[in-house]
Amino acid sequence: MWRVTVGLSRHIELAFMVAGHTKFGPDYGFGVFKRLYRHAEVNTVKNVCSLMEKSKLLIAEAVGTEQGEVLIPCFDWQSKFTGMGKISGIKKFHNFSFDSSRLGVVEVREYAKSSTVEVEMESNMHQAAAVPETLVPEGLSLKRQEYLFSKIRQYVSDPFKDIVCPKPAGTVSDDVVSYQPVQEVPVPIPSTSKTSTDEHKTEPIPKRAKFFTRTQPSANTKATAPDVSLSPKRSTPACSYCRQQGHRNAIRNGKFLCPKRAAEWSQ
Repeated sequence: MWRVTVGLSRHIELAFMVAGHTKFGPDYGFGVFKRLYRHAEVNTVKNVCSLMEKSKLLIAEAVGTEQGEVLIPCFDWQSKFTGMGKISGIKKFHNFSFDSSRLGVVEVREYAKSSTVEVEMESNMHQAAAVPETLVPEGLSLKRQEYLFSKIRQYVSDPFKDIVCPKPAGTVSDDVVSYQPVQEVPVPIPSTSKTSTDEHKTEPIPKRAKFFTRTQPSANTKATAPDVSLSPKRSTPACSYCRQQGHRNAIRNGKFLCPKRAAEWSQ
């Protein structure tokens, strides 16, 4: 509406896909990128752009860098259009048309071949053609920087650690615990040889470590055969053609295993 009103465009049509039928061209591009990303090591925005350049379909366009540099500015359109009229039940419409010959009027349709409904809106004639102010990103908070430095830095390749997860400018708080690999505590194994008392002294065994002893059967105990349950026998195969058992409806070495089918085929 604003572009038509200030003369930047004479006619604009917007068409949105129906819910449940939102698969279109860009989805194929995401599939191509996923195949490339699966077999590549990516750490920075530059790595992502270099990866996309390997495809003839994808075109990489970075919007910013890890240092906070804005490459594609974002404007505060929301504050510029504050107070502009709204379309009642806008979610049920999928086609919108704006024309410079009818300022302040929007033609909406529920579907492409549905009847047109005209909706009057504020034309924003008082709005200037100049773009609004640029939004400046605030950047990551100190708490988020501490998290990346202490938790994520370990998973980044060494040449890119200071780019993706640099050390925060402030002091890392005490509640953020740096990553420390879990060390396995070796379980002491008791020795069977006769040694001095000092050599038998070992550290306490963790609760998770368990030792099992195997007792020898006494002379009066009768040995019993282990209870081995045999799996049931497989049923005889049945032919799906003649419904007889003993063979299957298959071909082996160019011949039918089913006699009935082989006889019919030879006739």
